[in-house]
Amino acid sequence: LPISVLRWADLLPHGMTALVFLGESFELLDLDVEESTSSEPLPGMHCETSAAAELRRAVARAASAIADTATVRMRLQRVLGVWQRSRRRTPLAAPVTSATARPAPRLFADRVGSHVAEVSWEPLGGVDSEAAFYEIMLYRHRSVASSTTRGRHGDEEGLERLGSFNVPGGPAARSFALRRLEPLRWHRARVRAVGPQRSWTSDWSREVSFKTLSVQGARAAGLQVTSDNFLVKSERRIHSAIFGPREESEEDDPGLVPTPTGVDRLRVEQVRDLLGEPDDTHSYDAVKNLLDARYCKNGWQDFTRLGLRVARPAAQRDERLRRMKLALAAKELYGSELPSQNAWSMGPFYYEEL
Repeated sequence: LPISVLRWADLLPHGMTALVFLGESFELLDLDVEESTSSEPLPGMHCETSAAAELRRAVARAASAIADTATVRMRLQRVLGVWQRSRRRTPLAAPVTSATARPAPRLFADRVGSHVAEVSWEPLGGVDSEAAFYEIMLYRHRSVASSTTRGRHGDEEGLERLGSFNVPGGPAARSFALRRLEPLRWHRARVRAVGPQRSWTSDWSREVSFKTLSVQGARAAGLQVTSDNFLVKSERRIHSAIFGPREESEEDDPGLVPTPTGVDRLRVEQVRDLLGEPDDTHSYDAVKNLLDARYCKNGWQDFTRLGLRVARPAAQRDERLRRMKLALAAKELYGSELPSQNAWSMGPFYYEEL
């Protein structure tokens, strides 16, 4: 018979709560569901183990986007069957050794691209109710270990510490994107919870190792790095006028009265039809050109001439044509005045919102 019942809210959709029945050793006995939103923590000085974090993720994934209670209960029974076949005696809770001990979160590597890796975690032992934020430490394996830097800052031999990151979002944060990584390199990450004003810290989680993909492998897997975080709205519109938007907006539902978003999208499509279909291989070159344009002080003319006053080398013809398309798109979208200036000291295509 179960000696404890946990109620995990916010895992199931439509206000349902997962019921977790535990035995004497806090092993899993049964799973069920009820229509409520109340949570019930572990009794006494106990905290959830890393196995409980894995079970939480399994329950959330099994019942995602399901509104029928009977179907959710059937899915939970499947999870229960798989769990009892492989981890029947694994405890989901453990006693806390002292009143001040905080268990480490459970860290997962979700998606890894060529320059970005997304990690997520599950706090254990109710630490999320006390934490102020989470801190992530990132390491990279050196290609060749340096004898002058081994052991520096307490790092292991052959590891280079890339820094620590305070995750935005406070105690509710559950994921973070590690950016500006090098392709085809092994990395290690770990996470811990930090109390208000760093009054306490939990233990570091177990390290998660991952290897970034090559640029070609990331493109094939659909894990391309977008430039949206580096370009302002005007630069993104100019880019979309040549290569098209990365995704269609669900809000652009056609109706009798077009929305402002729909009008803007139609204007961009009109400019794209005027300029013609480009070669997809030049999309990354266009992003680079938009960033390089921020150094041009004399408007789009200086940008299209590649900084040359008179000479027009034949070897640069294709590059001049690509830059001219960006200038034409800017003039069609924003008129001829702004692209001819450097109003914000960031080039001919950088326009702040007024």
